[in-house]
Formats: sequence, C-alpha cells, structure tokens
Amino acid sequence: MRRFFDERGNRGAIAFAVATIPLGHYSFAAPEAIIWLPSVKAYRQTRQFKKMIVESGVFDFWEKEGFPPFCRSLGSIDFECD
Repeated sequence: MRRFFDERGNRGAIAFAVATIPLGHYSFAAPEAIIWLPSVKAYRQTRQFKKMIVESGVFDFWEKEGFPPFCRSLGSIDFECD
C-alpha cells in the first residue's frame, strides 16, 4: 500500500479506494468514479453497494428509466450487478 501511494503521490479518497476496494475493503465509501471499474466487481455484489445505490436514489431511477446493461432487477425491491 505504501508503494502504491508513494508512486502516485496522492493520498486522497479516490486513491485509497482504488487501492483497497479490489482487496475487499468495502467499509470505505467508494467514489462514484470507480464503482463501475472491472476491478471492483466484487464490491458491486455487496450489501454496502446495494445500500449506497438504494439510499442515493439510483435504484428508484433505474426502476423508472431502466437498468444499465450490467445490472438487472430481481423484483421490486432488489437488484444485482455484474
């Protein structure tokens, strides 16, 4: 982890999330910019991700406008994403 930050010179939230979410550290709120990267697929399958999508209103938006190609409804109160 030290090498990751030393090489980038950035100890901000995005750098921390990029480094730790693929390792399974999901308790940190992931910046929206990285939650759709292939390397964080496992995060998209967690309760934390689902909670964030629901609480942010994204789930309601998806129900009205349609789910993105990599996510799908599992009924009126649940969903999953690849």
